[in-house]
Amino acid sequence: MSKYVRKTTRQSWSEESMNGAINEVMEGGMGYLKASRAFGIPQSTLEDRVKKVRSGKSVEDASQKGLGRCQPVFSAALEDELVSHVLTLENRLFGLTLTDLRALAFELAENNKLPRTFNMEKRKAGKAWLYAFLSRHSRLRLRTPEAKSIGRAIDFNRPAVEKFFTLLTEVCEKYKFPPDCIWNVDETGITTVPTRQSKVIGLRRKRQVGALVSAERGTLFQGDWVTKKEASWSSCFCRKRHSLYT
Repeated sequence: MSKYVRKTTRQSWSEESMNGAINEVMEGGMGYLKASRAFGIPQSTLEDRVKKVRSGKSVEDASQKGLGRCQPVFSAALEDELVSHVLTLENRLFGLTLTDLRALAFELAENNKLPRTFNMEKRKAGKAWLYAFLSRHSRLRLRTPEAKSIGRAIDFNRPAVEKFFTLLTEVCEKYKFPPDCIWNVDETGITTVPTRQSKVIGLRRKRQVGALVSAERGTLFQGDWVTKKEASWSSCFCRKRHSLYT
Protein backbone atom coordinates (compact mmCIF):
# COMPACT_ATOMS: atom_id res chain seq x y z
CA MET A 1 0.00 0.00 0.00
CA SER A 2 1.18 3.54 -0.74
CA LYS A 3 3.01 5.24 2.16
CA TYR A 4 2.48 8.81 0.95
CA VAL A 5 2.66 11.37 3.75
CA ARG A 6 0.85 14.68 3.35
CA LYS A 7 3.40 17.53 3.14
CA THR A 8 1.11 20.53 3.66
CA THR A 9 -1.65 21.69 5.98
CA ARG A 10 -3.51 23.52 3.21
CA GLN A 11 -7.18 22.60 2.81
CA SER A 12 -7.17 20.64 6.07
CA TRP A 13 -10.86 21.52 6.51
CA SER A 14 -13.59 19.09 5.47
CA GLU A 15 -16.04 19.61 2.62
CA GLU A 16 -18.91 19.31 5.12
CA SER A 17 -17.50 22.23 7.14
CA MET A 18 -17.12 24.34 4.01
CA ASN A 19 -20.67 23.48 2.97
CA GLY A 20 -22.02 24.57 6.35
CA ALA A 21 -19.98 27.80 6.39
CA ILE A 22 -21.13 28.78 2.89
CA ASN A 23 -24.77 28.17 3.80
CA GLU A 24 -24.46 30.28 6.96
CA VAL A 25 -22.97 33.20 5.04
CA MET A 26 -25.45 32.94 2.16
CA GLU A 27 -28.42 32.81 4.54
CA GLY A 28 -27.11 35.76 6.57
CA GLY A 29 -26.69 33.80 9.79
CA MET A 30 -22.99 34.62 10.10
CA GLY A 31 -20.43 36.95 8.63
CA TYR A 32 -17.19 35.80 7.01
CA LEU A 33 -15.08 36.18 10.16
CA LYS A 34 -17.52 34.43 12.50
CA ALA A 35 -18.19 31.59 10.05
CA SER A 36 -14.49 31.03 9.39
CA ARG A 37 -13.79 30.72 13.13
CA ALA A 38 -16.85 28.54 13.79
CA PHE A 39 -16.07 26.05 11.01
CA GLY A 40 -12.26 26.21 11.11
CA ILE A 41 -11.83 27.61 7.59
CA PRO A 42 -9.53 30.47 6.51
CA GLN A 43 -11.57 33.62 5.90
CA SER A 44 -10.04 34.33 2.49
CA THR A 45 -10.82 30.80 1.33
CA LEU A 46 -14.41 31.12 2.53
CA GLU A 47 -14.79 34.42 0.70
CA ASP A 48 -13.54 32.85 -2.54
CA ARG A 49 -15.96 29.92 -2.25
CA VAL A 50 -18.95 32.16 -1.50
CA LYS A 51 -18.03 34.26 -4.54
CA LYS A 52 -18.17 31.09 -6.68
CA VAL A 53 -21.66 30.28 -5.36
CA ARG A 54 -22.88 33.79 -6.13
CA SER A 55 -21.49 33.49 -9.66
CA GLY A 56 -23.69 30.46 -10.34
CA LYS A 57 -21.94 27.39 -8.91
CA SER A 58 -23.74 25.02 -6.56
CA VAL A 59 -22.74 24.88 -2.89
CA GLU A 60 -21.60 21.26 -3.32
CA ASP A 61 -19.27 22.13 -6.21
CA ALA A 62 -17.88 25.18 -4.41
CA SER A 63 -17.19 23.07 -1.29
CA GLN A 64 -14.98 20.54 -3.07
CA LYS A 65 -11.28 20.39 -2.29
CA GLY A 66 -8.51 20.08 -4.86
CA LEU A 67 -4.77 20.74 -4.71
CA GLY A 68 -2.16 20.20 -7.41
CA ARG A 69 -2.54 19.01 -10.97
CA CYS A 70 -3.79 15.50 -10.06
CA GLN A 71 -7.49 15.76 -9.36
CA PRO A 72 -9.77 12.88 -8.25
CA VAL A 73 -11.16 10.85 -11.15
CA PHE A 74 -14.60 10.37 -9.58
CA SER A 75 -16.74 12.77 -7.61
CA ALA A 76 -17.74 11.89 -4.04
CA ALA A 77 -21.26 10.99 -5.20
CA LEU A 78 -19.94 8.71 -7.95
CA GLU A 79 -17.57 6.98 -5.52
CA ASP A 80 -20.46 6.41 -3.11
CA GLU A 81 -22.40 4.74 -5.94
CA LEU A 82 -19.36 2.57 -6.71
CA VAL A 83 -19.09 1.51 -3.04
CA SER A 84 -22.80 0.70 -2.98
CA HIS A 85 -22.45 -1.39 -6.16
CA VAL A 86 -19.47 -3.30 -4.74
CA LEU A 87 -21.37 -4.14 -1.54
CA THR A 88 -24.50 -5.12 -3.50
CA LEU A 89 -22.48 -7.62 -5.55
CA GLU A 90 -20.89 -9.02 -2.38
CA ASN A 91 -24.30 -9.45 -0.72
CA ARG A 92 -25.45 -11.38 -3.80
CA LEU A 93 -22.39 -13.68 -3.53
CA PHE A 94 -20.61 -12.22 -6.56
CA GLY A 95 -17.94 -10.22 -4.75
CA LEU A 96 -15.29 -8.34 -6.71
CA THR A 97 -11.58 -9.03 -6.47
CA LEU A 98 -9.08 -6.16 -6.50
CA THR A 99 -8.47 -6.74 -10.22
CA ASP A 100 -12.23 -6.70 -10.89
CA LEU A 101 -12.59 -3.40 -9.04
CA ARG A 102 -9.76 -1.81 -11.04
CA ALA A 103 -11.36 -2.93 -14.31
CA LEU A 104 -14.77 -1.68 -13.16
CA ALA A 105 -13.31 1.72 -12.27
CA PHE A 106 -11.77 1.99 -15.74
CA GLU A 107 -15.09 1.17 -17.43
CA LEU A 108 -16.94 3.64 -15.19
CA ALA A 109 -14.54 6.45 -16.07
CA GLU A 110 -14.59 5.57 -19.76
CA ASN A 111 -18.38 5.35 -20.00
CA ASN A 112 -18.77 8.70 -18.23
CA LYS A 113 -16.01 10.27 -20.38
CA LEU A 114 -14.07 11.43 -17.32
CA PRO A 115 -10.45 12.63 -17.56
CA ARG A 116 -8.19 9.90 -16.21
CA THR A 117 -4.63 8.58 -16.17
CA PHE A 118 -5.53 4.88 -16.08
CA ASN A 119 -3.58 2.29 -18.09
CA MET A 120 -5.19 2.17 -21.55
CA GLU A 121 -3.47 -1.08 -22.55
CA LYS A 122 -4.48 -3.09 -19.49
CA ARG A 123 -7.81 -1.21 -19.28
CA LYS A 124 -7.58 -1.06 -15.50
CA ALA A 125 -7.20 1.62 -12.86
CA GLY A 126 -3.79 1.77 -11.23
CA LYS A 127 -2.85 0.37 -7.84
CA ALA A 128 -2.33 3.88 -6.47
CA TRP A 129 -5.98 4.71 -7.26
CA LEU A 130 -7.11 1.39 -5.77
CA TYR A 131 -5.35 1.87 -2.42
CA ALA A 132 -6.44 5.51 -2.22
CA PHE A 133 -10.04 4.44 -2.90
CA LEU A 134 -9.92 1.79 -0.16
CA SER A 135 -8.38 4.26 2.30
CA ARG A 136 -11.15 6.78 1.57
CA HIS A 137 -13.79 4.12 2.19
CA SER A 138 -12.51 2.34 5.29
CA ARG A 139 -15.61 0.15 5.66
CA LEU A 140 -14.42 -1.85 2.63
CA ARG A 141 -11.97 -4.63 3.29
CA LEU A 142 -10.47 -7.60 1.44
CA ARG A 143 -12.09 -10.80 2.72
CA THR A 144 -11.82 -14.52 1.95
CA PRO A 145 -15.35 -15.75 1.09
CA GLU A 146 -16.98 -19.02 2.12
CA ALA A 147 -18.18 -21.21 -0.74
CA LYS A 148 -21.96 -21.53 -0.90
CA SER A 149 -24.03 -23.70 -3.21
CA ILE A 150 -26.74 -22.16 -5.38
CA GLY A 151 -29.46 -24.08 -3.54
CA ARG A 152 -28.32 -22.84 -0.17
CA ALA A 153 -27.85 -19.29 -1.47
CA ILE A 154 -31.40 -18.89 -2.75
CA ASP A 155 -32.90 -20.85 0.17
CA PHE A 156 -34.96 -23.23 -1.99
CA ASN A 157 -38.47 -23.42 -0.48
CA ARG A 158 -42.17 -23.16 -1.36
CA PRO A 159 -42.43 -19.32 -1.29
CA ALA A 160 -39.38 -19.04 -3.56
CA VAL A 161 -40.82 -21.55 -6.05
CA GLU A 162 -44.24 -19.87 -6.01
CA LYS A 163 -42.64 -16.49 -6.64
CA PHE A 164 -40.72 -17.91 -9.61
CA PHE A 165 -43.81 -19.35 -11.27
CA THR A 166 -45.79 -16.18 -10.59
CA LEU A 167 -43.15 -14.14 -12.40
CA LEU A 168 -42.98 -16.72 -15.20
CA THR A 169 -46.75 -16.54 -15.69
CA GLU A 170 -46.68 -12.74 -15.83
CA VAL A 171 -43.90 -12.74 -18.44
CA CYS A 172 -45.63 -15.37 -20.61
CA GLU A 173 -48.93 -13.48 -20.50
CA LYS A 174 -47.23 -10.18 -21.30
CA TYR A 175 -45.15 -11.32 -24.30
CA LYS A 176 -47.39 -14.19 -25.56
CA PHE A 177 -44.57 -16.67 -26.10
CA PRO A 178 -45.59 -19.56 -28.42
CA PRO A 179 -44.92 -23.11 -27.16
CA ASP A 180 -41.96 -23.61 -29.52
CA CYS A 181 -40.14 -20.66 -27.88
CA ILE A 182 -40.33 -22.03 -24.34
CA TRP A 183 -37.38 -24.21 -23.35
CA ASN A 184 -36.54 -26.02 -20.15
CA VAL A 185 -32.98 -26.83 -19.13
CA ASP A 186 -32.23 -29.50 -16.53
CA GLU A 187 -28.71 -29.36 -15.20
CA THR A 188 -27.30 -32.49 -13.63
CA GLY A 189 -23.92 -31.04 -12.78
CA ILE A 190 -21.32 -28.42 -13.52
CA THR A 191 -17.66 -27.83 -12.74
CA THR A 192 -16.10 -29.16 -9.56
CA VAL A 193 -15.89 -26.95 -6.50
CA PRO A 194 -12.71 -24.84 -6.25
CA THR A 195 -10.62 -25.67 -3.21
CA ARG A 196 -9.51 -22.06 -2.72
CA GLN A 197 -11.52 -18.87 -3.14
CA SER A 198 -10.03 -15.58 -4.35
CA LYS A 199 -10.35 -12.73 -1.89
CA VAL A 200 -13.17 -10.30 -2.64
CA ILE A 201 -14.02 -6.83 -1.35
CA GLY A 202 -16.65 -6.79 1.39
CA LEU A 203 -17.85 -4.81 4.37
CA ARG A 204 -15.36 -4.35 7.22
CA ARG A 205 -16.19 -6.29 10.42
CA LYS A 206 -18.84 -8.36 8.64
CA ARG A 207 -18.86 -11.79 10.28
CA GLN A 208 -18.84 -13.84 7.07
CA VAL A 209 -18.49 -13.25 3.34
CA GLY A 210 -19.79 -15.76 0.79
CA ALA A 211 -19.08 -16.62 -2.83
CA LEU A 212 -21.41 -18.55 -5.10
CA VAL A 213 -20.17 -21.96 -6.29
CA SER A 214 -21.77 -25.00 -7.90
CA ALA A 215 -21.81 -27.03 -4.68
CA GLU A 216 -20.12 -27.01 -1.30
CA ARG A 217 -18.64 -30.52 -1.23
CA GLY A 218 -18.30 -33.62 -3.37
CA THR A 219 -17.56 -34.47 -7.01
CA LEU A 220 -20.11 -33.47 -9.64
CA PHE A 221 -20.99 -35.03 -12.98
CA GLN A 222 -21.52 -33.03 -16.14
CA GLY A 223 -24.59 -33.02 -18.37
CA ASP A 224 -27.40 -30.71 -19.52
CA TRP A 225 -30.76 -31.70 -21.03
CA VAL A 226 -32.84 -29.22 -23.01
CA THR A 227 -36.47 -29.70 -24.03
CA LYS A 228 -39.32 -27.57 -25.40
CA LYS A 229 -42.82 -27.22 -24.07
CA GLU A 230 -43.97 -29.25 -27.13
CA ALA A 231 -41.93 -32.19 -25.74
CA SER A 232 -39.34 -32.09 -28.54
CA TRP A 233 -35.74 -32.61 -27.49
CA SER A 234 -32.53 -30.97 -28.57
CA SER A 235 -29.25 -32.85 -28.77
CA CYS A 236 -27.76 -33.52 -25.35
CA PHE A 237 -24.39 -32.33 -24.12
CA CYS A 238 -22.12 -35.33 -23.73
CA ARG A 239 -19.81 -36.00 -20.87
CA LYS A 240 -16.30 -34.64 -21.07
CA ARG A 241 -14.00 -36.71 -23.34
CA HIS A 242 -16.94 -38.97 -24.29
CA SER A 243 -18.03 -39.73 -27.86
CA LEU A 244 -21.33 -41.22 -29.00
CA TYR A 245 -19.55 -43.15 -31.74
CA THR A 246 -17.05 -45.10 -29.62
